[in-house]
Amino acid sequence: MRKRPALLAALSLAPLVTQAADGLATGRLGELAAPVLMGVTVLFLGLGFTAAMLVTHLAVPGLTRRGALLVRRTPGRSLLYGLLLTLAIFLGLMLAKAAFPVAGNLLGVVLVLPWAAFACIGVAATCHSLGESLLTAAGSPHQDSAPWAVGAGAVLLSLINLLIGLGQIVLLIAILTGLGAVTRQLLTRPRPANPQS
Repeated sequence: MRKRPALLAALSLAPLVTQAADGLATGRLGELAAPVLMGVTVLFLGLGFTAAMLVTHLAVPGLTRRGALLVRRTPGRSLLYGLLLTLAIFLGLMLAKAAFPVAGNLLGVVLVLPWAAFACIGVAATCHSLGESLLTAAGSPHQDSAPWAVGAGAVLLSLINLLIGLGQIVLLIAILTGLGAVTRQLLTRPRPANPQS
C-alpha cells in the first residue's frame, strides 16, 4: 500500500478546520485565533528586540563592550547611577514644564532623546554581559564573539520578559543598570596607567 502524505496531512488538519468552521458559524473565531495571534506577536517582538540590540551593538561596539564590563564588575553602582539619572531627567522634565509652559515640551525632548539613546546602548551592554555569561556557562564556541553574546543576552531578556510582573521588573533593572554603566563610562575619565619605576 502506498503512503499518501497529502491525505494524512488533510486528515490531521480536519479537526482544526472543523473547529474553525464551528467558530466561524458561532462567531467565536476571534477566541480561537487570539492565542495564535498573541504567540506570533510575542515572537516578532522578541525578534525585533534582538535585532535592535544587535544593530545598537554594531553601531557603537566600544560603548557596549565597556558598558558590559561595568555591568559585570559593579552592577549595584551602575543601577544606582541609572536610577539617579532617570530621576534627574524626570525632575528636569517637571521643572521644564512648570517654568516654561510653551518651551517646556521642546526642552523635554532635548532631555529625553539622549536619555533614550543611552538607555538603548545600556540595554545592549546589559545583553552583552548576560549573553557572555550565558555562552561561557554553556561552553559555546562563540563565547568570544560580541555579537553572539549580545544576541544571546537579548533572547534571554526577551524570554524573561514573558513572565508577567517579574519579567518587567527584571527588564527595568536591566535598562537602569545598563543606562548607569554607559553614563558612568561617559562621565568618568579613565585612570592613567601607573608608570613603572
